[in-house]
Amino acid sequence: MKTKYDNIFRMFADTKELSTEFHNPFQQGGYFCAGNSTRIAILKTEACPELKYAEVEKLKISSIITADTVNEILDIDSMKEGIAKIPLIDEYESIEKECDSCEGTGEVACRECGQESECDSCRGTGKRYYTQKAGKLIPNEKAFVSVNDLWFHLDVVLLLIRTAEILKEPIIIKFKSRTTQKFSIGKMNIYCASLNSCHRDNMNIIHEVKND
Repeated sequence: MKTKYDNIFRMFADTKELSTEFHNPFQQGGYFCAGNSTRIAILKTEACPELKYAEVEKLKISSIITADTVNEILDIDSMKEGIAKIPLIDEYESIEKECDSCEGTGEVACRECGQESECDSCRGTGKRYYTQKAGKLIPNEKAFVSVNDLWFHLDVVLLLIRTAEILKEPIIIKFKSRTTQKFSIGKMNIYCASLNSCHRDNMNIIHEVKND
């Protein structure tokens, strides 16, 4: 059944992750989960019992669960304003063209004997893929950004904001350390690995909360 939670879990699932367990949302130990090795969204199964995901035993979600130690509410509008100031980058697209080496035949002739053999450039397909600019600018999702002095790639911050918009709930930092941060958005908790801040001169501070 499609729910707002399922939409969020589908956003967090990472088909590019080497561990195939992360390719789809899954269930373990009373939690629904989705993410990758650097960020993961979790929800207690009782919060949305209509969700049905495969049970995965290999990943031990209980090992990342932490108690709340802070309560810092983030200003989403301020975060968006900061993101809007980050320079956009060119989007690239992959296009298919006829292989130049074999002229699309998939075979090339030996210069010495004339015998036909498979084209090394296209591996016999007659086609090659090239990358070119798509003609539009997009957010640089790998830009380094700071949220309340916690450092992440922009794509993680965009996921947090989108989740908050879907659930219509604020983003609240509940736990932070040198390596792991816990964000609470409604009934969902999102754990993220933070980046090393040693290169902060090259990063973009998009939001910073000052607590009185």
